[in-house]
Amino acid sequence: MAVIKKNHRRMQSAMEYLMTYSWSILMIAIILGALFALGTFGTNTYRGTACTVTSGYFCTNPILNSTGNLSVTFGEEGYPITVTGLGCTNSTAMPQSTATESPSISFQPGEEQQLVFECPIPSGALGSTFTGDLWIVYSQGAQSGLYARIATISAKVSTTSAVTPAYIGYVPITVTNSQGSGTPAPFQQMIAINPSSYGQYLNSNLGNIRFYSGSPNTGAPLYSWCESGCSSSASMAVFWVSLPNGIGAGQNIPINMVFEKTSINYDGTYAGEAPTESTSYGKYDNGASVFTFYDNFKGTTLSSQWNTGYTYTLGTYSVNNGLTLSYPSGYGSSTIHLITKSQFAPAVLEVMVTSSSYSTVSFDEQLPTAPGCGEWYSAYACQVNNDEINLEAYIACYTIAEYRNVPNNLVEAGSIYSCIWAGTGNEKLATGYNVVAQATDSIVSFGNSYIDLSAFSGSTNSYQWVRLRAYPPGDTMPDVSLGSLH
Repeated sequence: MAVIKKNHRRMQSAMEYLMTYSWSILMIAIILGALFALGTFGTNTYRGTACTVTSGYFCTNPILNSTGNLSVTFGEEGYPITVTGLGCTNSTAMPQSTATESPSISFQPGEEQQLVFECPIPSGALGSTFTGDLWIVYSQGAQSGLYARIATISAKVSTTSAVTPAYIGYVPITVTNSQGSGTPAPFQQMIAINPSSYGQYLNSNLGNIRFYSGSPNTGAPLYSWCESGCSSSASMAVFWVSLPNGIGAGQNIPINMVFEKTSINYDGTYAGEAPTESTSYGKYDNGASVFTFYDNFKGTTLSSQWNTGYTYTLGTYSVNNGLTLSYPSGYGSSTIHLITKSQFAPAVLEVMVTSSSYSTVSFDEQLPTAPGCGEWYSAYACQVNNDEINLEAYIACYTIAEYRNVPNNLVEAGSIYSCIWAGTGNEKLATGYNVVAQATDSIVSFGNSYIDLSAFSGSTNSYQWVRLRAYPPGDTMPDVSLGSLH
């Protein structure tokens, strides 16, 4: 019996031990769970930053920089609202008049968008802390001028860099490749918009437009270049957007056109425009980031991309925010040529021609066999002169095929001319993106080729820019579908 009682006491003691510490472990688990739920162990903790929201709103991913700009992802759960003002105060009340203006930002219930508040931080030093309240001024239905405190913020300055600017709206875009083959990667996609459809969301030169893959909150920025109509008063603006992975056969991809604050301008990196669209030539031109090859001939010196060894004695070229090629008359079929030092897989070669009396843009597979050779040994050329447009092929310095002549009413200064090599037996010449000449034979076969700009005897030609972009499958640019403004 004594042994049984002794064992019983041991078992009872063990049970009491387990029960006591189980309660302790349970309490610790509850506390840890609460801390995790509050984000205590998230990345914001390491920044000393927390955002405690008012019921009906949510606030995540706060980042405070040394100038007092506080970026947060904001949303609300009730009714559709339009935010028209933002406020960040270190007091418990914010009269509406103290709010900083914000272009109208529309929210649907449950929708998240980024906002940037201007907070009165006492010190911009890294690690210094700001505590205060976040407010919005908003309209709901027919009611306007409403305002509410959405959160209390405790933020530590974590960066000296500018926080990502808040966007004030976005348009989802679906790009569809209906062809049986995929596009090259990267692929330059044309996107045309009517700026008047987005009025208050645009600044005067469309410099606050950005393109993103996927979500405007988490998607990657895409390189874009405004070619023409880069004005809020234009009836059509044309952008080229580089899609790094292209589009598969019969596939579509979602991207977003995002409107940042109207105080934001082109950055010349991800977002840029054609050289003549800026107040100073090429100020925001990022064409080299968008296209396979690009030169806007900015300044007065020819860039190192070109070889001048085939200009011949009498031909001249000059660079002055654009390129001019000249060759005096009376010298037969002599020409001046500028060719690239590198070869490219021929695709769509395009130039902005500002004036032309006899201009040629061409793909040249081989260099000339002799200095006096008027043309390249093997070439596919698009000629634009004062009375015709020609699509020609050359072998061993001689014209072997001329496919079509077009009246000069299609030759206009300021037009874009496209010399398109889609494959052997499929060469085209287009003006203003409309094909005006096409070859269907296989006389000239091409591999990687040089880009060649030239002027014939007695002509002077000027170019604004030259570029090479990917050929769309089936010579059909993928369809663009613009969604509703958010």
